[in-house]
Amino acid sequence: MAKWIKQGAQWKPHWSFIKPVQSEENKGADIDFFVDAQLEQKGLERAPEADKNTLVRRVAYLLTGLPPSSEEVDGYISDTSKNTYEKMVDRYLNSKAFGERWARHWMDLVRYAETKGHEFDYPITEAWKYRDYLIRTFNNDIPYDQLLKEHLAGDLLPEKRYDLKSGIFESQIATSFYAMGEGTHSPVDVKQDEANHKWNVQIGDYVYSFTCFL
Repeated sequence: MAKWIKQGAQWKPHWSFIKPVQSEENKGADIDFFVDAQLEQKGLERAPEADKNTLVRRVAYLLTGLPPSSEEVDGYISDTSKNTYEKMVDRYLNSKAFGERWARHWMDLVRYAETKGHEFDYPITEAWKYRDYLIRTFNNDIPYDQLLKEHLAGDLLPEKRYDLKSGIFESQIATSFYAMGEGTHSPVDVKQDEANHKWNVQIGDYVYSFTCFL
């Protein structure tokens, strides 16, 4: 800090807050343009194009975590329409398994469990409701900023979100993530305990920092 002040305390905006600008040279280029440029620079060649059998298996595992059925493989291979790939991807994106797979990553982030662990390991009542909320949220393609708002203050939002099919009050369920994680008590190192439970969340142009004691 002292060295920075002596140098004039010049302020530079953090890279994460700088809006990306596309250069005129690469304007309109797709991602393959940049991939090919790097491959050429490193003297590498593209891998051969995957056949349809391989491609449908890759997409199925990526989006749902499950292998495609024989009917799905045969249907994709026999489909000769121009948008066959797009239709296949949309089918897996619209499957229930998509939300079940990708909600798992978010549950890992918030340390989802159905018991509190530690010495007593007592159950978290109806924790499954939060799990099912996440699955529906991913399957309904809810925007990321909305997901964060619901987690921070879903019970206080002026516009409450309900599931159209079941009528469940979705945004309120999100706040139950505060109850996730290990149930500890009497920390030996208070500062370290606070650091372990501190979150920094960016919504729009603002970064919110808060500490969650479990």
